[in-house]
Amino acid sequence: FTDEGGPSAARLSMACIASQALMDAYDSFLHLSLTASSEYMFNTFALISLLKFVLFALLEVRYFLTIWKCRHPDVFAAGWDEVRRHLTRVYTAFYCALICGLILIFNCLENLDLIALLFQACWLPQIFHDVRHGSKAALQPRFVIGISATRCLALMYLWGCPSGVFNGDLYPSLPRSPNPTLCLAAVGLHLAQVAVVLSQQALGPR
Repeated sequence: FTDEGGPSAARLSMACIASQALMDAYDSFLHLSLTASSEYMFNTFALISLLKFVLFALLEVRYFLTIWKCRHPDVFAAGWDEVRRHLTRVYTAFYCALICGLILIFNCLENLDLIALLFQACWLPQIFHDVRHGSKAALQPRFVIGISATRCLALMYLWGCPSGVFNGDLYPSLPRSPNPTLCLAAVGLHLAQVAVVLSQQALGPR
């Protein structure tokens, strides 16, 4: 979605990439929990969980570290002991956020729709980062549009399809589903974010 490394990666928001990674990690764990609760569609949910985990662990976390490396060249110049010390802090903060988020989700399942809507604001960190630093994001437009579309499709199926698998027969119903208002809010939120990101690239970050 952009040139790896170099100044392009340095213009990306670490919070934006981290939120995308955490979203896929939570999605992986939720699918894994579904495989443990029922044998129906076990292979399907297990495969989705595996693919989401691969996306999280091998791609998104790696790119997150690439951005961090571009932001802190002085750390690498100081030697590997300094690199290990800083990487330990980065990994600790990242995985603490992951674990705390999992605990929050599993203890607030009755508000899962609101949590899912909150995660749809995944481009806001990049927007604020560009405004703060006065730089255009290096994200390609097709990547921004594609990610927004796929994020919306998942939420629209879960809360917009009245005859999905989460209808209370095989798997428990999702809170306040079906919910057309939630789906419209998610679509509107993504449209607004994509419009701002693309306008920042065309007209300037501020």
